[in-house]
Formats: sequence, structure tokens, C-alpha cells
Amino acid sequence: MNVNKNRYPEVKSFIERNACIKNNKIVTSFFQEAENQEILNNYLKYPTAYNKNLVDRAYRLHHAKIRIIAYLSSLIRFSTIDLMRRYRKHKQRFILSQPIENVHHSYLLNVEENLNLSQSISNYAVYKKYKTLTVKQKKVLNLKYCKNMNITEIAELFNESSQNISKIHKTGIKKLQKALRDNS
Repeated sequence: MNVNKNRYPEVKSFIERNACIKNNKIVTSFFQEAENQEILNNYLKYPTAYNKNLVDRAYRLHHAKIRIIAYLSSLIRFSTIDLMRRYRKHKQRFILSQPIENVHHSYLLNVEENLNLSQSISNYAVYKKYKTLTVKQKKVLNLKYCKNMNITEIAELFNESSQNISKIHKTGIKKLQKALRDNS
């Protein structure tokens, strides 16, 4: 512990008498600040209730700062972990935009705003599978990839739950993926 020996001999002897202080990191960090050493020195020289309250108040403030720092550090750490999980999940979510193993070119052309998804598919097997999708699956895929609508907007348009639209979307994408894998 870094106590100014010449300036606060009472503080130094107090710390030496109380060995448990050296083992407690929070108390040790409290006494590393010169202002807190001075407050304790005043209390040790003049042990009044007022000086005792000053030491208590300074320690409580120091402890609260440490708790806030610990909380913020934990919050930052877990927020970062959560953000990375959401990023990975989001990155995996857009299946049609990700390359599939052993396939070096895209089977979907750039989708124009006024085009139908079926007009944009260049792979015959995927096109054939697209034609077998249900009407609702086709509509959901068209709105998602041609009109750039998200699942929530599509759900509102169909007056259905987001979960149901998400399931319809996922089922349609899986069917197209299977056709693409079977063809390659």
C-alpha cells in the first residue's frame, strides 16, 4: 500500500495494526488516494463523531464508485457478447445471399423493385422448385426479397403473426436451398 510515511505516520501504523486491510483490495484502493489518507489521519488524531462520519462517507462514496465501475464493466462485457451473438445470427439469417459450398456463382440476379422473384431466378432446378411453393410462400419471398420488406411488415400486411410469416419464409427458403444443393 502506498501511504506517505512522512506525512501520515498515524495512517501507516493504523494499517500495520490492521492486517486485514492489506488483504482487501477495495480498502487498499481507498487508502491509495491522498485525500482519503488525510481524512483517516484527521480521524486518528481527533476521533470525533464528525471525523468518523467523514471517513464513513468517503469510504461509502469510494465503494459506490467501485460498484458502478464493476457494473458498467459487466454491462459492457455482456452487451458485447449479446451484440456478437445477434450479429452472427443476423449474418446467418439471410440464406439466399450467402454462398453455398462448391457453388461459385449466384443463381439470383439483382432483383429490381418491379420484378417478380420468379423472373430473377436463373437456375432451372431452383425455378422449378419455386413454382411448387405455395402461393403464400411465393408472396412472402417476393415481398421480402423484391420489395425489401421485413418480416414484421409482411405480417402486418397479411394480418398474421410475425412468427407465422417467419416460418413460411423459412420453409420456402429451405425448399429452394434443397433444390440448389440437389442440383449442384
